[in-house]
Parts: sequence; structure tokens; C-alpha cells
Amino acid sequence: MSLEMMNPFFCQTQVFTRLPFAKGVSKLANGHCPLLLTTAGWLERNIDKTVRSQLITDLVVADPINSHPKLLDIIAMEKSLPIFDQIIAVGGGSTIDAAKALAALRALDSNASLFKNTVIDATPFGDDFAPSPIVAIPTTSGTGSEVTRWGTLWGPYMEKYSIMHPTLYPTSAILDPTLCVSMPEDVTLYSGLDAISHAMEAIWNRNHTPASDMASTASIRALKRTLPLVLNNPDSLELRQQIQIAALYAGYAMGTTQTALAHSISYPFTAKFGLPHGFACSFSLGEVARYNTEADSARVGLIADAFDCSLDELPDKFHNWIKEMGVVHYLKNYIPNRTIDCIDEELINPARANNNIHNADEKSAKKIAQASLKALF
Repeated sequence: MSLEMMNPFFCQTQVFTRLPFAKGVSKLANGHCPLLLTTAGWLERNIDKTVRSQLITDLVVADPINSHPKLLDIIAMEKSLPIFDQIIAVGGGSTIDAAKALAALRALDSNASLFKNTVIDATPFGDDFAPSPIVAIPTTSGTGSEVTRWGTLWGPYMEKYSIMHPTLYPTSAILDPTLCVSMPEDVTLYSGLDAISHAMEAIWNRNHTPASDMASTASIRALKRTLPLVLNNPDSLELRQQIQIAALYAGYAMGTTQTALAHSISYPFTAKFGLPHGFACSFSLGEVARYNTEADSARVGLIADAFDCSLDELPDKFHNWIKEMGVVHYLKNYIPNRTIDCIDEELINPARANNNIHNADEKSAKKIAQASLKALF
């Protein structure tokens, strides 16, 4: 009997969950020449002054990062930056992804052409690739980017690219729930849905492992219970931390398996309609569960158990769960005429769909998306 080599369940990021972020910065950044990467909103809240107050060394502050960081914007930003040997990334997944991209570009000796080719063609980084360490301080609870080696960048027409290397794991992550209470309701919701999509996609995934299953099911149980609660109690630090940990577990799992069919379906909804990623990758999960049950009911059964329902109930239970949190309101604001007829031959991204336990093509993916919208609207 031969044994097939599986993806290792691995994360080299040290995670602090009981360390206020300011003390964490003092602990982790002093002795370095750090670069602060954050958003305009956090700069307006004077996050740079808070970080600087913890340092005995100087701090470089980069221009603010926008959602969906673009490849060319990272290249333009890097040209203007002085020397740094560490990045402190304070923000959501976009900020942490941008930090990985910026560290990668600087590690390539600022060779923009090489970086662009590596990202667009998905070619490996060289053996001597050694990016600066990243301290990730997430202010949303969704992407899990603080514990993965993946980063997402976008082209000028919202083409999605990924960068990946074992050295792009953040060196450290600080989970401070006080930084999450400022999240608006919609960001709280789509961030949490992003996390549960990672957890579910890691289970109906060809690359699943026993460890990723355990992390995923724990994440699903926590998010199913806690996400509606935190929407009604946004100032609760206890609930915010529970969501942070659930998103972290989903990140652990997804970092092992990568994502699957629901994420493949999501990309044109973000590119064409501007639908935030967390909504785009979660609205189809109920129907993807129904579709994948045809191939492996035991796999999807793990999700049903975590969702506290039977396998047959799972699609409708999931639809009702996201409806009760107001997802339909947001979908209507982005998706015109409740239809995807303007999306053609774009729902299958092989890098994602090929991980799915049930083979899918454009026709089946479109049926899933249409059935999902019909169920929700």
C-alpha cells in the first residue's frame, strides 16, 4: 500500500492573542528600521503616532493602502520608499497582502520587471529570496492573511494574481480585539463570511488534511454562533476576539489547502460588480455544498455537523443564516437585475476550481451561482 504525500499543515507565524498591539510593537519592532503600512482610516486615527511612541528607532510611514491593492501601485509605492528591514502592517487582508508584495519586491532588489513577471506568470521566487520580516496586526477578522504565505494583488482590470513563498508568512501576528471594534457592520459581516468560506472550502478540498479539518470545523462552529452576535454587540471585545480566533483557524486551514469552487465563482462578481470579496465568496456556499454532496457526502457532512444540522438541511440552513444577517441587502446593492447573464466563461479559475472535490465546468458553476441568487432573493 503506497502513501500519497499530503500538504503539510504548517505555519511559522508566532501569534500573540493577549498582547496589546502597542506593547507588541515595542516588543517586536525595536532594534529594526520599520516601515508602517496601513490605511487612510487608521492614519486618521493617528495609528502612526501610537506606533512611533513605542519605538526608540525611526519609523517610515508609507502612503495609505487601498482595498484590493494593485500590482502597479505596489511597484510605484516601492520606488518612493527608503531602506527598511521590517514591515508593520496594520489593517485588513489588503494591507497585509500589500505588505507581502512590498517585501517581495524589495527582496528582488526592487526589480519591477522581475517582480511583475513573477506575479503575472506565477513563476517561483529564486533560492536566495529573503524578504523583510512582517509584523501583521489585523484590524478585520476574515482573510487569515496574518498566518498564510499567500498574498493577493490585482491588475488594472481587476485581474486577480497571487504571490506565494514560505518566507512570506508574517513573522509575527498580534490579535488585539480593540482594533476591531471600529469595523463597520458591513465589513464585520463580509469579513466573517470570508472566514467561513475559507473554512468550508478547506473541507471540500482535494488537499484537505486531518489537521485542516479540525481547524475548519472549529472555525465554522465558532462563526456560526458568534458572527450574528457580534453584529448585534459590535463593542464586545470578547466576541471580537472569538471572531479573530475563528478567522485565524480558517486561515490555518486555507493556508494548507488553498480555496476551491466558491472562490473560483467569486472572482468575476468582484471584478464586474465590485462585490466585496467576503460576500462574493460566500453567497454560493450553500449551493456549492449541495453540489459537492453528490461527490463526497462524508466531506460535506463534516460541515453539516459543525453547522449543527443534517447534511440535507445544510444548503437551506446556510441560506437562512446569511439572510438573517442581512446579506441580501448588500447583494442587491451590487448585483444588477439578480442575474449573472453578463458573466460568461469566467466562473472557472483552474487554480481554485481544481481543488474542489467535485469537478466543475463553466456550465455547472453558472448553475450554482444562479441557484444561489434564486435561493437568496
